Amino acid sequence: MNNSLAYRHNGLSCSRWRNAPKKMASIFHREDTNEIYGVLDTTMKLRYHEDKIRPMLDGAADTIAPITIHFAPTLRCPQRCFFCTYGGAKKDPTQLDMKLLEAQHYISRLSELGSEGIIFTGGGDPCMHKELGEMVETCKQQGLAFALQTNGDGLTPQLAERILRCDPVYVRISINAGNGQQQRLMTGVDNYEKVLGNLESLLRKKHDLKSNTEIAVATVVDIVNYTGLINLADRLLEMEDRITADYKTKTQINWTIRPVYNYPASKVYNEYQLKSIICNLNTRSIDEAKAFNEFMYNGQQTPQYILDKAVHTIEYGIKPLIKERNSEIRVCYPLQKFKTLGTIKEKPYTQCRAPYFYGFVWPDGVLYPCVENAGNSNFAICNLKNTDVKDILQLRKGIIEKINNECLSKCSPICAYHEINMHLNNLANAAETYCPADKNNLVRRDVAFI
Repeated sequence: MNNSLAYRHNGLSCSRWRNAPKKMASIFHREDTNEIYGVLDTTMKLRYHEDKIRPMLDGAADTIAPITIHFAPTLRCPQRCFFCTYGGAKKDPTQLDMKLLEAQHYISRLSELGSEGIIFTGGGDPCMHKELGEMVETCKQQGLAFALQTNGDGLTPQLAERILRCDPVYVRISINAGNGQQQRLMTGVDNYEKVLGNLESLLRKKHDLKSNTEIAVATVVDIVNYTGLINLADRLLEMEDRITADYKTKTQINWTIRPVYNYPASKVYNEYQLKSIICNLNTRSIDEAKAFNEFMYNGQQTPQYILDKAVHTIEYGIKPLIKERNSEIRVCYPLQKFKTLGTIKEKPYTQCRAPYFYGFVWPDGVLYPCVENAGNSNFAICNLKNTDVKDILQLRKGIIEKINNECLSKCSPICAYHEINMHLNNLANAAETYCPADKNNLVRRDVAFI
């Protein structure tokens, strides 16, 4: 569920995880470090890529081909989430959709570059692209692992079956509300029952096809929806009960819950929607209404007390409820992000190294170094339409140097690659204290180091 696919979440060289010793799975649920990342621990994925880590330790990071590429085939979306990472970019109507032949060309280029997995994501919602099915089939033909992140509105049973037949690592549906009214406030539309229906259909298709694909739900928490977490848990549990009754077997759902991040270029300003939110919040708390205004218009993060309430709900409401129901739903949440997002002022590391391992392709074919800066021409690496594969890594080097020399202090203190960057900086700093012979064991030692 978050940024890489070497486990069955966002780091797509999943075969390495599938073949790994079972004892490694226990690392995902460690509770001995004040951080409970569960499958959100994307650093776990990198431990199965020592061939990628070693060049970084040896000062040759510029030779590393990105492992996982976020791939946005469209900017079109049926929802208008006020917190959307790409809200600013969607004001530009140009190049809303990739053409299929271009998308296939980009996928081929990325495979030639040495990338191992594609995550179809936004931008907009990938399921809005009428040729998404052909794109995922291209990944399968190219031997690339892939995953899908969607809001679920357009994931019809027919499309779900087509995608599952291509064996994605995971399909993740974003559900950020506990009821229809909250869904309308969060997304601008009341498609709550439709999305839940598409999720249930997806789970049933997984059973029918005996698919190994992981099905996940992702929820972001903010001032508007933190009160709806228990309601959403109830709906997921009811869904699980129905499927268990029909198929006589439990169905596993991985549910990630994380705080909303407020980025400079994010947010959608629909005045009618915003007025509805303010009116709703005023009936709950004037302070929360004021905090929402600060989030939308002054760049403030969700207040810490709201994040603390969300964690309390997860730990003393949702987790006991799931245990009581003997459910197979696995709840994963980045506790450290919840504890610090409302107060952290600067990044706890000095170098952004994640772009050596990840990338983001915009609908016009431009490759970017990270999720937050996708669509920002100041951070464009190159256009895959007309760039020789052999030149891509050199062009990326210049952008990463720009980020670290000019922009890192201006970036959001916590971003999508937060844990990964802390892990990579820990590795790099530790490597300086080891002689070259010791570097052979450094990656494995870091399993205990984190």
